[in-house]
Amino acid sequence: MEKLGGPDTAGRGFEELTLLGAAAIRKGTKWEGYGYLRDAMHHPTSTLMEGFRDLREQYLCACMNFSSAASSLGRTSIALFELQFIESADGLSENYQPTLYERLGQIYRALGDRLRAIECADRAVALGQELADSRDLGYALSIRAALAREDSDLAGALTFYQQAFEAYTSAKREPERATVLLCIGDLYVELGRFSGARRPLAAAQQIAEALGQQRTLAHIQLTLGDLLCRRNERDQAQPHWRAGLRIAHDLRDYGLKFRAEFRLFKQAVEDRNDAL
Repeated sequence: MEKLGGPDTAGRGFEELTLLGAAAIRKGTKWEGYGYLRDAMHHPTSTLMEGFRDLREQYLCACMNFSSAASSLGRTSIALFELQFIESADGLSENYQPTLYERLGQIYRALGDRLRAIECADRAVALGQELADSRDLGYALSIRAALAREDSDLAGALTFYQQAFEAYTSAKREPERATVLLCIGDLYVELGRFSGARRPLAAAQQIAEALGQQRTLAHIQLTLGDLLCRRNERDQAQPHWRAGLRIAHDLRDYGLKFRAEFRLFKQAVEDRNDAL
């Protein structure tokens, strides 16, 4: 991060670093979010933020935030180490238990351990449903949907995503509503339900533009391009893929940039466009 140029964290307190890190992650600037959350985790504080039971729980949640930032950059071993530490510390209240197991499910999924991933995701859903007011139930349902989709259970994935959308709406989590609407639209494209895909994608784009969710907007452009390509409107697909590519370049998100470039490359090969 020092080589790329991290954010200026000097003189900032724990709460400010945490809020700045969360805002950066939502926007899609992952390296910036990593910098803020890394320094927040190592920032000693005696001030308890609202929503935490005690300073120990606040610290463990700071570790969990750092774990998510590391995971978003592909550093799954670091993320898993932090989450296993949090689990062994046994200092989280019931309000944060669903989040811990949802994120463990994400990491085990990234590592290819599907049995543990499904076990953790199911546990996160069950724990979240036990709470009268779970703000994080949508995350657990989203990871469970992604696992179902990877197992080719598209109907099950759609049901989980729809439940996640309801949970995010209930918790008033607007950024996550945009993300799950994108997932629903993308799933409709995979199912060949093209007219049905446009409505959730349009709604996702409206929310993401208002909140400045650049990474989500890039994914929306890629999915819109995929939709048009599947409908044999290939010339109209390219501008969407190129728009996604520009956003990915600005975000320095090389994985997302590759996805956009690969779509353009694949179409050029199929069209025998050697110059492109």
